[in-house]
Amino acid sequence: MKQLWRGARVLILDEPTSVLAPAEIAELLPTVRELARSGRAVLFISHKLREVRAIADRIAVLRRGRIVLESAVSEVGAEELAAAVMGSSSAIPSAPAPLPAPGPPRLECIDLRCRGQRGGGLRGASLTVARGEILGVAGVEGNGQAELVEALCGLCPSTGVLRLDGEEGWSRTPLAARSSGVVHLPDDPRRRALCLPLTSEENLALGWHRDPPHARGPLIDRAGRRGKAAELIRSFDVRPPDPLARAGDLSGGNQQKLVAARELEGGPAPKLVVAAQPSRGLDLAATRRLHDALRSAARAGAAVIVISSDLDELRAICHRIAVLFQGRIAGEADPSASDEVLGRLMLGHGDHAA
Repeated sequence: MKQLWRGARVLILDEPTSVLAPAEIAELLPTVRELARSGRAVLFISHKLREVRAIADRIAVLRRGRIVLESAVSEVGAEELAAAVMGSSSAIPSAPAPLPAPGPPRLECIDLRCRGQRGGGLRGASLTVARGEILGVAGVEGNGQAELVEALCGLCPSTGVLRLDGEEGWSRTPLAARSSGVVHLPDDPRRRALCLPLTSEENLALGWHRDPPHARGPLIDRAGRRGKAAELIRSFDVRPPDPLARAGDLSGGNQQKLVAARELEGGPAPKLVVAAQPSRGLDLAATRRLHDALRSAARAGAAVIVISSDLDELRAICHRIAVLFQGRIAGEADPSASDEVLGRLMLGHGDHAA
């Protein structure tokens, strides 16, 4: 809006819908179209192919720094577009695996409360996640998502009941949470999950550096650490594929892949995976690889929580979607629920949103 007041004739919108509720997106897209009709040039950058197809006159696909496709929207189909982004025709994600037979929840949160740094936070959130289940958490940004992540990972004090496999006390500190089998994919891996002056190899060993293959007794096993790093870098297509590359020199997307590789496949099978905005900034190929790793963790018995503002992402991989509003669970929905249903919950029109 500031740019419009200044009389801008060229608008560059970079992921403008990433923190908006569906109803807000529905208002924004026609506004952008109207701006274009008024004579402004609009560059709409997004990884959400559905939105791009809905708003654009022409589409250009960037992959690895090059334009690989440029076409009028009316002349390119959804599958062709996805294939151009992915670099292959296998772009359609698979559905999450069926849930195992009902059993006791692996994770229980009851009346969870945690004060946010700028007010708000959690105000009595309750949820459960079973073994092998992927629970999506949606909501307009700032409704308690960050505090939920921090409470589960031992990063902020909380009240209420937190049980993992029936045990309490595991989330007192980050070390206690990690020792209990909790892994964390933060929304800002550069600041929260990497030591930028260290190499990719050294970062991939963080948290597991006392265990084989990174160590042999009290000594560093350099050959084992190098071999494990090379395996993870190859598996997650981290670029450059050099274990000795400095983590701080990697692009943001490759830093995300480095953290995902370490947390999901670098150590013992996790009991609880907490992933915050896990695909933000990733291309479709990297997103698919990440989603496969999250599904694998669930199949191995982990309870997986994915906090994302991208409803398409939650629909693609989750068994259930819970919606946070003002620090409470406003309601739950099946992944097949419409944008309208989820949007109403995100704006507080749910059973528990008072």
